[in-house]
Amino acid sequence: MLGKLKNLFFGIREDFISVKYKFLSFYYFSSLRDKIIFSSAIVCIFLITVFTSTSKAEFYVSAARITAVIIITFFIFVLSETLWSAVKKTWYYKVHVKNRRSISVYLKNIHQVKFEGPEADHPEGAIYIISSSNSSGYGDNIVRNGLEIVILLSILVDIFPYSFDINFILICITFIYVMIYDRQSVDQVFSDLVVLILCIDKLYKENPENCRKIIMENDILSMQELRTIYRAVKRSNEKLKSKI
Repeated sequence: MLGKLKNLFFGIREDFISVKYKFLSFYYFSSLRDKIIFSSAIVCIFLITVFTSTSKAEFYVSAARITAVIIITFFIFVLSETLWSAVKKTWYYKVHVKNRRSISVYLKNIHQVKFEGPEADHPEGAIYIISSSNSSGYGDNIVRNGLEIVILLSILVDIFPYSFDINFILICITFIYVMIYDRQSVDQVFSDLVVLILCIDKLYKENPENCRKIIMENDILSMQELRTIYRAVKRSNEKLKSKI
């Protein structure tokens, strides 16, 4: 229980850090046009607040509410982007880890790749870590990000009810953008699949029987999902031996 609470705390902290870096990335690397559009929107919102306020006290209250709405909206945008990216990674991994055609494409040039680094030194450990993180590791992040978004939306309902609809639309737009245009999550999954194939290939070359037991006789779901890769690696190595 204590361990789960600790992981939850660090997970929430990482979410806040990701929001911070997203803001810094926008501030330092976005185009001048984007900055002008964003600044103009903020100025317009505050001008509307000024002209609709009947007193100074009402203006300060409205300005504080709108500032809170803007900050929460930015949080929701970053969290929803993270959420949908994790969903996309999990889905892509589940589809391609068992796809024979995808695996065969990777295997065509796998023997020409120079495999180095910590994964090459400890292939068995790398297989467990990479397969686990892609198979079920994103699940906790998805649940946590989803709950954070729900809590923030609940706060918006109390602060400024109309902003709930705007943020819900923002979440939907973010989903469409990530699923159609985002390539980073896809590239990461494909990179992990290549490393998994290299690790299994190295493990098979070192000890075929041990490799078979680790993957084919394993009760862990994330390892069972690697059976298609194992069979493809086995066939590839057998073909190489037959040519020698």
